[in-house]
Amino acid sequence: NDDGIANPGETIDLWATVRNVGAQTATGVSGALSTTTPGITILNATAPWANIPPGGQGTNTAALRFQVGSNVADGTVITFTLTMTDASGSRQMPLSYTAAAPKLAHYWHRVQDAATGNGNGVIDPGEVVLVPVTLSNRGGQAAASVTAQVTSASPHLTVLEGTATAA
Repeated sequence: NDDGIANPGETIDLWATVRNVGAQTATGVSGALSTTTPGITILNATAPWANIPPGGQGTNTAALRFQVGSNVADGTVITFTLTMTDASGSRQMPLSYTAAAPKLAHYWHRVQDAATGNGNGVIDPGEVVLVPVTLSNRGGQAAASVTAQVTSASPHLTVLEGTATAA
């Protein structure tokens, strides 16, 4: 969504600017991206860089690309190793990003039985009640198109309309 944050389901193009701290021009520069973080798929693991003069910096000329799985949880630290190679050898550079995702939790509910029951706010035998539920999002990304489903394992309770959707 172009917010600069790794969110579940996103495909991200990674542009890495590196500095040549050596005394010679870095030639034949390339980088290889790897990760062991579950739920992350590397789609384009290698990219070239132009030659980088001493003290200069350069950015990859083709994107490194990875995808964040839909099951990656809010706050997951995604760790990468960027192995930079040039004519003089290879160096490993650690990179990390923190994923942001919605993290929904029950916040509040109440029993409404004024229109369909006796109005005492308690679920009584044989009574039909409404139970509005409010959720909170404790995650780092807004939740959109949320669908909630209520079920009951009790033989004494029947859920008549157990699905709700919020935009």
